[in-house]
Amino acid sequence: MRVRAASAIALFVMLVGAAVTATAEAAITSVSVVSSTELGAFDHRDYREVVIRMVGTAPGGAYDVPVTLAFPEKSKDYSGVAVVDVINMSFVTAAVVPAPATRVPMPLARVQMGDEYLFGSGHAYVGVHWDKGAVERLGIGTIAAAGDGFSILRDAAALARDPAQVASNGRPEASRKVIVYGFSQTGNLVRGFYHTHQNTLGGILAFDGALFGSADGRCIVRPLPSFTCSGSVSDGGKVIAFAAETDAERGSFLERGETSDYRFFDIAGAAHIPRGVVAFHDAPNQNPILLGSAIRAALRNLIAWTDGTEPPASSYIELAPEQSLAFGRPFRQAIRDADGNAIGGLRLPHMTAMDESGEIGSPLGSYRGSDPAQTDFFLWLGGRFTPFDSARLDSLYPSHGTYIERVAKAAHRLVQRRELLQEDAKAYIREAAHSTIGK
Repeated sequence: MRVRAASAIALFVMLVGAAVTATAEAAITSVSVVSSTELGAFDHRDYREVVIRMVGTAPGGAYDVPVTLAFPEKSKDYSGVAVVDVINMSFVTAAVVPAPATRVPMPLARVQMGDEYLFGSGHAYVGVHWDKGAVERLGIGTIAAAGDGFSILRDAAALARDPAQVASNGRPEASRKVIVYGFSQTGNLVRGFYHTHQNTLGGILAFDGALFGSADGRCIVRPLPSFTCSGSVSDGGKVIAFAAETDAERGSFLERGETSDYRFFDIAGAAHIPRGVVAFHDAPNQNPILLGSAIRAALRNLIAWTDGTEPPASSYIELAPEQSLAFGRPFRQAIRDADGNAIGGLRLPHMTAMDESGEIGSPLGSYRGSDPAQTDFFLWLGGRFTPFDSARLDSLYPSHGTYIERVAKAAHRLVQRRELLQEDAKAYIREAAHSTIGK
């Protein structure tokens, strides 16, 4: 048994090494424009979206994949930053629609951060397909070998830095900074990219920074299955990683760390699949909290970090030391307060926090990252919200003004800590003012 185990480990290391080394040779051979569309104005910046076919060579052979570009039409409106969105093949299950489970492409940087922020900030956008099985099942491209995904990511970064090959009635400006974004499955991929030192392969920096979330402490290095890869990862650039509460409990605690190039934070009271992104018809109590405001702040902090400004410190949810399994992954329960909400981590205004005036924040119930009552994996990932009864709400918010004040104090605290953007703080306060809580 020991000999077999050693042999298996040696084979695994050899295959990973082969996959990593193989990506050193890759190049874009042609770019053709499929469509060009005016997107409209975002904070007075006119944007265009161009869909291209990016054709290139990778160690496994030729590839031909669709890439979506979005960028300001005028040079003066461009921030100089490009965000490469690694397209996630998300499951749509019978919990969402009454049909067999299938995978659909999700541009999660746009879904989670929103076009209003990404384009209102003047950033260029590059949405790239990388998965051989996905592009071929969808009939949208070809990739010769499953292990060529990393090569495609590197080529997408190179295109963002030098988009001269895009010949259309408009094309992006060259980017001075390129940031890669991934979440869940593509969080695993980006983590694998950095874990295996793809970012500095051949002495050329692919990405200046990486922002990825909810990777469960795992890496993807195709053609191998995902595997556990503990610890901080950084490879010539700055990395900010994050986890919804779901994932903080389910393996992402393996990613915790803080170095000169790496930060990690848990988002308390947030689910992997909140109702605002995908609403499960079989889960009426699905957690409603969106991650977007925390991710937007993280992106701004990451960009500033690449220019020399340190981001906030890493922040973790408190977890019980005991470890069990949840759907085949290591699981540690969050330690919770009297209301059933997790303690610690980054605390958006729906969670309680403390400042010099005392308790602030505005919970309306218990927000769990997972739903322990569910046996369906995807419903479990949707989390659970259990509203407070009227007596508890009255004790917290004896007046509407009290509720608004608690929201405002929590939002301002987060802005001061650089964990929330000023525009998102104002949005939280406006929403509180329009609510009926405390009336």
